[in-house]
Amino acid sequence: MTEGKTRKDGNQTRPRWVDLYGWVDGKLSGIAVLSHPANFRFPEPARLHPEKPYFCFPPPALGPFSIEPGKPYRSRYRFYIHTGRPDPAAIDRVWADFAHPVKAWAVEEG
Repeated sequence: MTEGKTRKDGNQTRPRWVDLYGWVDGKLSGIAVLSHPANFRFPEPARLHPEKPYFCFPPPALGPFSIEPGKPYRSRYRFYIHTGRPDPAAIDRVWADFAHPVKAWAVEEG
């Protein structure tokens, strides 16, 4: 997780990303799920099960809300797949690129 917490102490914290990793076919690998700053109630609380390998970002954890008719509810996430143990600095860089993409400006000639 963003703050270096684990599933034992990270439940209901509000990280920018959460990483799940473990052994798959004899190789250590994982996936980081990155939450976008435009998401409702960002940074969203994370529901981390203390013993089972799953989590979610549940918006109702901070209280009730409504979705207006005709107005879509959108959340954006990026998935970062890696081999080996997670590298928090690398995941932070991927999150920063996702959250604040570089913008290119066109220059007119003339």
